[in-house]
This record gives sequence, C-alpha cells and structure tokens, in this order.
Amino acid sequence: MLTLWGCWMTETLSEYQQMNAVSEISRWAQIAFDNITWELTKPHVVHRVIPVPDGNKWCCLLGDDLQVGIAGFGDTPAEAARAFDKAWHEANTPAATLKKKGQQDDQ
Repeated sequence: MLTLWGCWMTETLSEYQQMNAVSEISRWAQIAFDNITWELTKPHVVHRVIPVPDGNKWCCLLGDDLQVGIAGFGDTPAEAARAFDKAWHEANTPAATLKKKGQQDDQ
C-alpha cells in the first residue's frame, strides 16, 4: 500500500496520477527548501548572534557595544532577533546618525 497525503491508497495509481503526485511532492519540497533558505539567510543567523538577557529584555548584539554595533531588543529572544534583523537592514552608521541628527537640529 502507498500513503499519499496521509491517505491509504489501495489501488494502483495510473501513470498520470503518479506524475501528478511526484509533481505535488516536488512543489512542496521546493516550498520547504525556500522556507529553510529564508530562515538561514537572516542576519542574526548568518552572524550567529546569540540572544542574552539584558535587564528585563533580551538583547542581540553584533559588535563591541551599542555605540559601534548593531543591536535588537525584545521581550523574548525571537523578538530580539527580529529587532536585530530590522536594525541590520535599516540602521545607519553612528556617523550617519549623528549627521542626520545635526541636520534635524538645524531646521
């Protein structure tokens, strides 16, 4: 017997049904592979950032300290990792942040 999508198949599948089954399994395998690839390429995974407790929050930090590094904070390790990933993509360098702040003060 063959199980397909959790059902027991008692009859022999036609060649067409077999091709459809293989195609469907291949499609789901590709979706799973894409999801795994997406997770493994997130910045906190690539740089092996480890969440550590910091007061009443979790912190993911890459760098020596908050002034020169990239950090994310959250109530859970997952939230801290998401905040780190967001900071990775959106944060400016410390010099750019100071320059931007100076331009806002001038206005």
